[in-house]
Amino acid sequence: MKSEEIRESEKKVGQLYPILTDLKGNIIDGFHRRAANPQWRKIKLGWVKTPTDLLKIRLHSNWMRRNIDRAEIEKILSELYEETGWDTKQAAKKLGISYDTLVDYYPKGAKDQKKAKAGRKRKKKRGVGRAPTQPSESQKKDAEGFNPEITTLWDFPQCDPKYGKVYPGRMPGQVVENLLRFCKIEKRELVVDPLAGGGTTIDVCNAKGVRCSAFDLAPIREDIKHNDISLGIPVENKTANLVILDPPYWRAKEGRYSAQKKGKEVDLAHVPLETFYNIMAKTADECLRILKPSGVVALLMAPENKKGKFIDLTFECYKIFEKAGFRPKERIGLVYHGAASQTGVWRYRAKKYRFLLRGFRDLLVFEKHG
Repeated sequence: MKSEEIRESEKKVGQLYPILTDLKGNIIDGFHRRAANPQWRKIKLGWVKTPTDLLKIRLHSNWMRRNIDRAEIEKILSELYEETGWDTKQAAKKLGISYDTLVDYYPKGAKDQKKAKAGRKRKKKRGVGRAPTQPSESQKKDAEGFNPEITTLWDFPQCDPKYGKVYPGRMPGQVVENLLRFCKIEKRELVVDPLAGGGTTIDVCNAKGVRCSAFDLAPIREDIKHNDISLGIPVENKTANLVILDPPYWRAKEGRYSAQKKGKEVDLAHVPLETFYNIMAKTADECLRILKPSGVVALLMAPENKKGKFIDLTFECYKIFEKAGFRPKERIGLVYHGAASQTGVWRYRAKKYRFLLRGFRDLLVFEKHG
């Protein structure tokens, strides 16, 4: 239903259904009602405490209550898969939805783990998929068992489970491993992650013997300190060797991080675009301040499409960091896996309506002069 129709309905019969939110104010059900009237009455569901709880109740409140577009169902399930890593059978059990119903909507890459494992065993027994006797350079693993990417296209299909907690937009730990290798970070040197999320950077650094200072607006671990990045990065001048930035790609995952407002703190997924750019500019200045000479900052970013308008966040952030005084060092593509754009319905729409799906995000690497 369009906003105009909702407003007309409100005039005639009032606000029949409230907006449902979790304890932090993230919307579970009622995005269209909020768009029609920002003052629409709300009800907080106190037992919805985690991102997984939110996605589960959002799925039930929409799918079970009304007929919704297939794409909307697939989008919620894709986010749930990204959040939890559940395969189809696990999701069916956790959600209380039959496997036969769910399998038609669940991300196609979410193979049932038992079946996938059995398939690998069968292939191994038959000799299918065995590595060559002399592996290529890209297939060689380092001394710690990590298989590094050596081109400017990094493809890590799954997050290494030993790195970081499940978190919206979780960055694979292998990205941090590759960055430490590419940037030649040595043991006991300092890495700073001002937007630490699930703590992936911390876990990788700990495994590699590298020091790490991590911060977040809404910490979910004790080793992540509370900080609002719009106010700066609480690290001393010229002490860091590498800064890793994985901010919200503006409103790509709006409502999945923290509340829209928490006192004077700022959630980057809820601010106007101009404010987003201003905060990124301040962050660039802060990175320049805390990095040692020849220190490196790595920024993950991706473009956005809002209401048919293409917004090249990557290009704008590139200009911001260059203006701050950084020297571009490299631009790397990170292949997307498990995103809503990978589902069948979006692939069908892209072919039918002739538009492009987002297949990768950018990793911009900058170096501090001298």
